[in-house]
Amino acid sequence: MSMRKIFFLIFGLVIVGAGCSSAQVEDSQGEDTTGVADPAVVYCEEQGGEIKIAENEEESTSYCVFPDGGVCEEWAYYNGECDPQEKSVVGNMQLTSTVFENEGAIPTKYSCDGSDINPSLTISGVTKDAKSLALVVDDPDAPGGTWVHWLVWNIDPSTTEISENSIPTNALQGLNSSGMTRYEGMCPPSGTHRYYFKLYALDTELSVSNGSSAADLEKAMEGHVLEEVELMGTYSY
Repeated sequence: MSMRKIFFLIFGLVIVGAGCSSAQVEDSQGEDTTGVADPAVVYCEEQGGEIKIAENEEESTSYCVFPDGGVCEEWAYYNGECDPQEKSVVGNMQLTSTVFENEGAIPTKYSCDGSDINPSLTISGVTKDAKSLALVVDDPDAPGGTWVHWLVWNIDPSTTEISENSIPTNALQGLNSSGMTRYEGMCPPSGTHRYYFKLYALDTELSVSNGSSAADLEKAMEGHVLEEVELMGTYSY
């Protein structure tokens, strides 16, 4: 079942339930937090890091940066969700596509509204130390949390192209969020969603069986990422 079908099913249940109950929302704007230290900042500094803030037109994000180059988002580090020693090295690896530009619109052909096949991808600049590549395609804007569209690993590091509607020779695939072992096209329930094609260069081949989950793949890659790069496209419904 696609994300769009799941969303409309849940949305209908919520509308029905709304007529039978009500909820109160407390306004916390009046709380005075003056003088209260940010525990994530304190923890970062206690561990020898320094807080740096990255800003763009829409938001700002605080990072805990260490002298050896390790970087973690401040709250991810505080909560133990990020190890600065395992952050990948930013290298020369590149991931592009001939059918859409980075941050550009992905053609309908590659969505559930079209042929539902993967777009072509071009890979270059992979480090010579890589023993395999892994590809994760997901949508962080899905209503229920990140929706996985494609998992591929044990890709030969000499691969320079993933052709349209194909997977690299001898590579393995994992389960997408619909429970299928294949590419699943973009299928947002409404609005514009971002789709990230994330490529990882690894120092080993992974002993993860075909049909494994995103969590299994992520765990297997821990401590083995040499480089990573991402390509982001958008799709609207």
